[in-house]
Amino acid sequence: MLGNLVKTLGIRSRVGCISFYRNFSGTIGLGCDIPGHSLDDIMKTELLKDATPEQFVYAIPKDNGGFEMMYSEIHQHRISFTSLEAFKALQSSAPPLLELFHYVDFQKSKELVLMRGAFKDPLTSTEAVFLVNQLQMYYRIDPERYKLVHTFNHNPMFFDFNELLKNLDSPDLKAPSHTTQNTLT
Repeated sequence: MLGNLVKTLGIRSRVGCISFYRNFSGTIGLGCDIPGHSLDDIMKTELLKDATPEQFVYAIPKDNGGFEMMYSEIHQHRISFTSLEAFKALQSSAPPLLELFHYVDFQKSKELVLMRGAFKDPLTSTEAVFLVNQLQMYYRIDPERYKLVHTFNHNPMFFDFNELLKNLDSPDLKAPSHTTQNTLT
């Protein structure tokens, strides 16, 4: 699909693909290009090999000092986030507030994965980016932090919510500012 479009446009290089996608993704919400091996880091979990969606929770700090909890599931090349409250009430029918789609057409040939993100109110673009940064922190940047994800999925009664909140102070993350409401959809 995406590969056919790039062939039709005559784009041959990795840089050409990145340039095309950056221009295209600016009109659709969130978009980025990532090294092909980065997606492998996220998708290599034992649960995904069994075709069971991996689940995790994330916290978004709010101006009032509290947190909004988000729930995520990874389904092959799609990652969806919804509010934890909605998931508790509606389970799999809970509407996603952020969905990330990974296009792997060039993963092997150009060592490139293109990502598109679509989000909805009440999530702001800043909060959506914050969630993506947390995703990378737990799955790619620090293998020690991935242990929280593993515990959440394999030994939920030992999951330490306070450990999750401690990670929000990580230099890898910049908490979203709620002074501006930039809500692209």
